[in-house]
Order: sequence, then structure tokens, then C-alpha cells
Amino acid sequence: MAGSSTTNKSTSVKRAKTKTGIKSRARVREHGEVFTEQREVKAMCNLCEPDLSDITKKVLEPGCGTGNFLVEILERRIRNKKHKKDPYKILIAVSNLYGIDIALDNLEEARTRLRNIVFDYLGSSHVSGDFLLALDTILKTNIIYGDLLNGRKDIFLVNWIPIGEAGFELEKWSFAEIEQGRKRVVKAEAVSRLPEAVQSLFEKKPPDKSSSARKPRQKPKEEPVEQLPIFKLLGDNK
Repeated sequence: MAGSSTTNKSTSVKRAKTKTGIKSRARVREHGEVFTEQREVKAMCNLCEPDLSDITKKVLEPGCGTGNFLVEILERRIRNKKHKKDPYKILIAVSNLYGIDIALDNLEEARTRLRNIVFDYLGSSHVSGDFLLALDTILKTNIIYGDLLNGRKDIFLVNWIPIGEAGFELEKWSFAEIEQGRKRVVKAEAVSRLPEAVQSLFEKKPPDKSSSARKPRQKPKEEPVEQLPIFKLLGDNK
């Protein structure tokens, strides 16, 4: 499912509504790109409440397009009165939204729309340099290029776990690792450390050679069938 809008060079986003829900017929042929209109987005999100408004719940939108669903969910989350425009809680809300798409222009537009929602809600008085850096880092890490049909093994997701009053613990998961229960972990004690933490998380490291690392299973020693314990017991009963 995808959103429908176009981005200009400024921080604001001008949405281009289309009756057909498509940008072009060529994109439909190449990517199967069809956009979900706002009325349907709202109706579908209503079916998933109250979970969608919970900033701690994770939502993954494969084929996120320009972010219609992600935008609707974030708007519901940050307008929760109990948050009281807390920048850290806004970062938590954004960190639990994930989008994947095969069109780079759609991804950039989705990030811009999500960023604008946060700016409009918080206002300049609540936005610091560290906050902007953290927000941009989360959006670039969570709204990503990927082909779930042909490139599943190349897609990685980061689990952002809040720690302390303004920090995160980062877990890196691939789809295969999610199935196997394996992950990599990096901590950032403050939001200003998030870019460095993400870079460290995605650095390639040599295989762990410690005793806790996975080792290949040894092939069991084969014994003649007549030497197996069950045969010995049967022989003793003769």
C-alpha cells in the first residue's frame, strides 16, 4: 500500500491527490504501484485501534510508498495528550514505525512527510539540534529501500529500545535472524549518540571465535547396528 504526494525542495510537502491512485501507468507496470486514498487509510487504521495509537507498538509497512499509512499512524500517536509534547516520547513513537519500498523517491517523500508532522506538532521551542539529528537518523534507518520478493536477505531492521531518560539500545535484525532469534546490540546513552550507534551497528565485524559462537555439528560416530544398546539388551534376554 502506498501514499500519494509529491515533495518540493523545501521542508513542506505538497500533496498531489489523484483520482486514480497512481502516479503514472509506467510505474504501475514496473512496480505495481497503486496508492491507497486517505479515506481507506483512516478506515483501515480504525480497525487496528487502540494498538496503532500506542507509541510502543511496532508497525511495519512493506511497500510503504510515500507513507500514507505511516503518516496517519504517527499523527494518531503524537497527538496523544499524555505525551505533552515530550521530544523523547516522539522519538520513541517514530522509532517504532518501519517502511520498506522499492522506489527511492517514495522513500524520501515518506521521510519528509513524517518529519514535517513532528515539526508541526512540537514547534521550534521543543526542537534541539540533538533532537533533529536523532529524528533524521531514525527515519533514514527505518524508512528504507528493499525488495521483499527478491532481496529479503539484504533487508535489516533496527529495534530501538528506550533506556534511561534519553537513550536507546539498538538491536540489528535481519529477517533470517528474526526467525532464528539472533541479533546484534549497541547502546546509545543519549539521543545525540544515535548516528554513531547506528554506524557501529552496521559495521561488518569478523566472526565471533569465542566459545559462545556457533560451531558446526560433528557427525556422530556410526556403529554397526548389532552393537546398538537395544540389540545388546535383546541378546541378554536370550
